[in-house]
Amino acid sequence: IGGLIAAHAVCSDLKFSGMIGLSGAFGIDQCMIPSTPVLMILNSLNKVMPKLPLKPLMPASLLVSDEAAQEQWQDDPLVRRQRLTVGYLHELLRCTGNIEETLKSFPAELPLLALWGTD
Repeated sequence: IGGLIAAHAVCSDLKFSGMIGLSGAFGIDQCMIPSTPVLMILNSLNKVMPKLPLKPLMPASLLVSDEAAQEQWQDDPLVRRQRLTVGYLHELLRCTGNIEETLKSFPAELPLLALWGTD
């Protein structure tokens, strides 16, 4: 989600000298987008229960293969290890849904390095 936040911030009125974006949300696969009925349910739940927990966040082993780095991640007090909430998922999908439109207002003179994918 960090790449999404950075992209939206750069397209705001704030002044930046460049952006490095590392986010899978820049090129989200269509098979990962929920169906219309699921999105309708999510939007409804977000209006009444945005803090409703849905599922656990990913384990450290999906983030990094180095065991020492995994332990460091587990011990980091700034890492959020709670469940993914309705509100978080709603915002993530909203931001990824309009990232192409957002990037159209990206300042043409601003250097950008955008990274995503597995290669």
